[in-house]
Amino acid sequence: MKLVIGSRGSKLALAQTYYVKELLERIDKNLDIEIKIIKTKGDINQRAPISQLGLGVFSRELDIKMLNHEIDIAVHSLKDVPTLWNRDLTIAATPE
Repeated sequence: MKLVIGSRGSKLALAQTYYVKELLERIDKNLDIEIKIIKTKGDINQRAPISQLGLGVFSRELDIKMLNHEIDIAVHSLKDVPTLWNRDLTIAATPE
């Protein structure tokens, strides 16, 4: 089964994403996992203060890709997820 994981390209985001990939592969060795790097508004506009960029500055683009079925799951740092979030999405897991 193919599974596409969306992730930001930062070192922290990729470390977390590869950790999730490893956990999923332990559960199902037959998974064909692809990691797709997605640039967010916060990645693209690094000069503006984060407070001026709006909610979900580091997560919105990943969420949109999920809603458009371009990726199957997104790995976020919980600190980047707005407390007011899209009702069509859920936090499915938080690895230890």
